[in-house]
Amino acid sequence: MFFTANDYADASAIRPPKESGGEAEIVWQFYDSLPDISSPLATDTFFYLLTSRGEIICLRPEDGEVAWVHEHENPFFASAIQVGDRIYAVDKEGTVLIFKNADTYEQLAALSLGEGAVATPAFLDKRIYARTMNTLMCIGEP
Repeated sequence: MFFTANDYADASAIRPPKESGGEAEIVWQFYDSLPDISSPLATDTFFYLLTSRGEIICLRPEDGEVAWVHEHENPFFASAIQVGDRIYAVDKEGTVLIFKNADTYEQLAALSLGEGAVATPAFLDKRIYARTMNTLMCIGEP
């Protein structure tokens, strides 16, 4: 199954055809708040949407039902990323939210990058590379 999401359209789960020439099946569609800038994140257990209105929406991938919604004070332009059982989401003001990939919102940490950010962080060799409006930084072991 694969997933799509786009503002002014919908979020969908689509099952590809089983045979060549067959038709794909739309499993579910979600029409509420949708991301207009960030890409959605599909994990093994959940489907996340981050919006420019500051919402984090967690859907169940099998049926599109809302597991939870977290209202955050700042918009999200960067896409969320999963590392292990954690989700990292950077808001436009440069706050990194770290929360569990779980059926309820459980924030583990929040840290400030010191200035605004709209780029998705990258993870490599126990380091986090983050780009803010004016700085490229590396957080982690030397």
